[in-house]
Formats: sequence, C-alpha cells, structure tokens
Amino acid sequence: MWFRWVSVTLAIPTLIGFGCENSTPSSVVSASNTSTADSSDQGATSPVSAEGVVSSDPPAVVAEGQVEHPLYRSWAAHPVGTELVFKSKQMFKNKTKELEIRHKLVELTPDKAVVSRLEFDPEVNTRPQSMDDTIRRNFPLLPGVSPEDVGKPRNAIAQGEEVVTIGDQEFKTVWFDTKGRTEGGHESITRTWMCDEVPGRLVRARITVAALQFEDDQVLVEIKRPQVDGK
Repeated sequence: MWFRWVSVTLAIPTLIGFGCENSTPSSVVSASNTSTADSSDQGATSPVSAEGVVSSDPPAVVAEGQVEHPLYRSWAAHPVGTELVFKSKQMFKNKTKELEIRHKLVELTPDKAVVSRLEFDPEVNTRPQSMDDTIRRNFPLLPGVSPEDVGKPRNAIAQGEEVVTIGDQEFKTVWFDTKGRTEGGHESITRTWMCDEVPGRLVRARITVAALQFEDDQVLVEIKRPQVDGK
C-alpha cells in the first residue's frame, strides 16, 4: 500500500481556494481505496512585498463585491513561459518516493492566467499528461470576508518568517502552520512557505500525518525564466 500526494502542486491555486478552474484539491493523500484529506486548503499567507518583507496591503478591490486574485497578481508579474520546478519527497513508514512537478505559465490575459502542470514519476515510463489550471483575475468576496482577509490562512496555529534559497537567489518567506483531520480522522499538520516574489507564491509545502507515519515535502528548486529578445 503506497500513499500518494495528489497535489500540493495546486497548492498553487488551491491554497487560496478561490477563482481557479480544473484544479485538483490540494493536501489530499490517498492509499489504494483509502483517502485522507487535509482541511487546510485555505492556508495561504499575508502578502509579501517586492522587497521580500511582510506587507499588510490587501488585494485590490476591482469591482464592488470582487477582489483581484493574489495568485493572478503573482503570475501576472512574470512573462509567459516562466516555469517552476518542484521536488516532492514522500515518505510512508520505511518507504520513500520522489517526484518532480512542473508548473508553467502558458497564457496570460487581462482576465486570467493559465498554468500547466506536469508530474514526472521516475518509476513510470509513460509520458506525463499536462493539466491546465485557470486562475481568474477577479473573484467574488464570500460573505463575511473582507479584502484584508484574502490571502491569509484560516485558523493558523503558528507563523513565522524564513529566508529560503532557490538557486542563487534568496527569498524572504512567510510560513504558516495549520491543523486538519484526514477523512480517517487522523490529525494532519501542514506548513506552507509563501512569497509574492515567486510566481504562484508557493515556495514549499509540507504535510505530516504522524499517526500514519506519512510525510510529503514539496520544495521549489528552480525558477526557469524564458529568454527575451535572444537574451
């Protein structure tokens, strides 16, 4: 029996929990006919400024009852063709599995961003299928939610700041811990590291289910930027 993370990958849109189409819910763990789901899909952070420090600036209100999606704003700051490479290390008891997950900005308009996702499993020889996720620029505020609340986690049990190195660059991230329950009733702890300088905002995501001896740690290891004007 092997546990598999069905995608912190779209932890990129689904950590926010709004405005995405065709996305697989994040923080889902499955095993054969048994699945376990973490309840922290809203676990994003407060905005981080371009200088890498925590900012209290809320997402812009673009129309009455609507707000600009933080993920759209993040991807829109980068050219089409920008690609993120994540390494995922999954551990279940004494077994370890590693995956490579790539996200690429394939379309950007004033209304939406489309991000493709590819998951490479070294144990599978078949070519991975690309899946596209659409992030709408604007989405409605839910009842009782203010613009200042957008991009912040619900019921975080801890938070902090940490400098993370990706390649030859350092990024000041904000991390949050959230607690949830799997469908089987087991407690899960999810920590997410976020930074607005990074396309999609996600730098790292780690989920731990101690009772199942399970952990999935997904880390951004490379940001590939497209060549512009032959450079």
